[in-house]
Parts: sequence; structure tokens; C-alpha cells
Amino acid sequence: MVVFARGARREYHEAIARYEAERDGLGAEFAAAVRKAIGQITIAPARWPLVNEGSLRRFVLRRFPFTLIYAHEASEITILAVAHGKRRPGYWVARTRRGKIGR
Repeated sequence: MVVFARGARREYHEAIARYEAERDGLGAEFAAAVRKAIGQITIAPARWPLVNEGSLRRFVLRRFPFTLIYAHEASEITILAVAHGKRRPGYWVARTRRGKIGR
């Protein structure tokens, strides 16, 4: 099961809107790239690199400058951030310090 933290869901939808405003269909292409990434994460969640030697992992999208930051516990994957690679690096770390991931 894959769930998005509240902030990650907002980032995902905002990125789709930005890309769609840039060019018709580009937002849909971004959404497809994220869905493909989630599919790969679901198949092998431990395959992707750890973030800062912690328990979180990252999946870097190839075509778009975004990284999915996620946690994997038992049968659930939580997407914590859909982070732009060049904007506010590490901002999402605060989401993991609250002890509770908002959904």
C-alpha cells in the first residue's frame, strides 16, 4: 500500500499544475513519471538509496528534477515529499521529526 503524506500530496499536485501551465500534457507526463517511480518503489522498496544514513529512502526521477522521499514499514510505503531538486534542499526533514507523519 502506498500513501502520500499531506505535504507530499500537495507538492505532487502543485508540480502537475506548474508543468501543465508550462505546456499542455506536461503535467500528465510528470504524473506518469511519478506513478512509474512508485511502481518501481513498490516492487523493491529497499533498492533505493538511504537518505543521510537514516531509514528514509529516495528515488530520483530521471526526466524531471524531483526526488520522492519515502519511508517503508511492513507493507506500507509513505511518500513524505515530492521534492524539487533545486528548491529548498532538505526542507522535508522537519516532516519526519514531528514523530507523526500527516496524511
